[in-house]
Amino acid sequence: MTIYFVRHGHTEWNGLGKIQGSVNTVLSDIGVAQAHALANHLQETANDIEVGAVYSSPQIRAFHTAEIIAKPLGLSVAPLPGVEEINFGLWEGCTWLELSEQFPTEFLEWTHNRRYYPAPNGESYQQVLERVIPVVSHLSKSHSENIMIVTHGGVMASLKCLIQQAPFEELEKFKVANTEVMPFSLEQLQLAKAYL
Repeated sequence: MTIYFVRHGHTEWNGLGKIQGSVNTVLSDIGVAQAHALANHLQETANDIEVGAVYSSPQIRAFHTAEIIAKPLGLSVAPLPGVEEINFGLWEGCTWLELSEQFPTEFLEWTHNRRYYPAPNGESYQQVLERVIPVVSHLSKSHSENIMIVTHGGVMASLKCLIQQAPFEELEKFKVANTEVMPFSLEQLQLAKAYL
């Protein structure tokens, strides 16, 4: 069994370099086109990537992406609470440059301790992993076929970083593009649980 994680399509805030986090942004026209392109690709390569179920973060940008992907596959989308993007609290809506100016102390601490230090009124990446991994693990036990989960860049990057046992200060190396697909095996899921 393989779990295919997919990042949602492009949003206007992606284009502006704004931190989205828990904000319910919507897909841009570019994002809708990306989702359709991925849907077409999945149809054309059905023998390579076969899925029996599609789940999604309840956030609008992810759920809309999932609906576009699932429709030509003849599947419906089930919301999966727990795989939402990291909550960046007071930092949401800011650019990274604005953070260094408006929250210099907190931002500096975060850059040196990304795994465990939360944004003000937000979450740490450790907290994200502690909610995502149990949800995905529980879901995997109820399926024998491959599944797809449409989620967010922060979720996917932190999973990659954890599995490779890289310092979270190097999280940028694991950045995920809009509508990028990341296959995740049950063995990697077990590793992720062990590394939490």
